[in-house]
Amino acid sequence: MKMKKTITAFASVLALTSIKAEAKTLWSDNSISLLYGSTFEGAEEDKKKVTLTLEHASGHSWGDVFFFMDRLRATEGDNNSEVWSELHPRFSIPNLMGMDWDSGPIKDFYLSTQIEMGSNKNVNQTNYLVGAGVDFDVPGFKFLKLNAYSRSNENYDSNYQVSPAWAVPIELGNQKFLFDGWIDWVSKTKNNGADVASNWQTHLQLKYDLGNLWGSEHTVYVGTEYRYWHNKFGVSGWNERVWQGLIKVHL
Repeated sequence: MKMKKTITAFASVLALTSIKAEAKTLWSDNSISLLYGSTFEGAEEDKKKVTLTLEHASGHSWGDVFFFMDRLRATEGDNNSEVWSELHPRFSIPNLMGMDWDSGPIKDFYLSTQIEMGSNKNVNQTNYLVGAGVDFDVPGFKFLKLNAYSRSNENYDSNYQVSPAWAVPIELGNQKFLFDGWIDWVSKTKNNGADVASNWQTHLQLKYDLGNLWGSEHTVYVGTEYRYWHNKFGVSGWNERVWQGLIKVHL
């Protein structure tokens, strides 16, 4: 019953896009990334994995949307695979309310929503998140976002999540780099009365703008990603970490 109510509430949130019939797409970006890590620590028996990541980000007169899907596949052992995807629609309160918002360090604030869908040989789940978000205007940052959610989990009791995300362009002479990443911190909860530990994960990427060499900046990046998940899936002591090489192409 709780899940049914959550899904109904989530659908009502998504329906807010109809508040402005003249909603327009302001910008859009799609990309595909290929990553490889050979030293996955804490990842059971699978040490070498290839990850394919699809991403979409777009801004609209009613807010913004971010979507990504990771497909990880082990290249040794049982060739186990894992899929994780997230859809993040956010609804700008000033825009939907017709407010003339200009508040200096705070660029915008949102009703934030999220759907998580993941599966591997141990876990199959869909989670629904609703909360609030803020975009900050900080010199030197391409963006700096902070979202806080209440989580309705398919396999666990409800809990909370806080998620900052950022991107910082770096220029060294004529060479361009981008440092970006995010952190998800999830509070502890229970599963059938048993404790589920709080957990947090981060993906940090440092990328070189390879496309800039032939006059097509922000199109092709190469670099590295550090991935760390403390208490993965809420399992106390299951800590996953890896350095990965990556190539990212914006379509």
